[in-house]
Amino acid sequence: MELRTAFRRQKPPSVMVWAGVTSDGRKTPLIFIEEGVKIDQAVYLELLSKKVLPWIQDEFQDKPICFQQDEAPSHTAKLVQQYCQDVFPDFWGKEIWPPSSPDLNPMGFGMWSILERKACAKSVPNVETLKRNLIKAWDEISAEDVRAVTDSAASRFRAVVAARGGYFEE
Repeated sequence: MELRTAFRRQKPPSVMVWAGVTSDGRKTPLIFIEEGVKIDQAVYLELLSKKVLPWIQDEFQDKPICFQQDEAPSHTAKLVQQYCQDVFPDFWGKEIWPPSSPDLNPMGFGMWSILERKACAKSVPNVETLKRNLIKAWDEISAEDVRAVTDSAASRFRAVVAARGGYFEE
């Protein structure tokens, strides 16, 4: 008699990743957060200053951009809000952004699901494979797809205004 033991992982590999898109179809590189790191205002400020801002400066030089983020606690911290107001001439601060509104953020309503569908079509054995899949999938998302997602944000904003901040269906 031969005994075999099958091990199943209770929790699939996962990573925390930051990314951004622009209305003209550009994508930031994926920024992977080390396992166990809690994204507080200090960690987020470092990410913005050392990775995001240099990318924006390289891509846009002196062209004006509007920087927008969601309402994650690290994004709405006073120090982060002040940094963004100081660094980005056209920044949508937390007082502009409607609360609990992932359906207005292009990353929230579109890009993450596209990335997940492409990268996680098959189960992955470990975190390194998952990261490679994510990078490959991110690279495969076309500028046209990004523009389609960001363009739909404008109609979503108009729908919110028309609904006077209330419920709407897209």
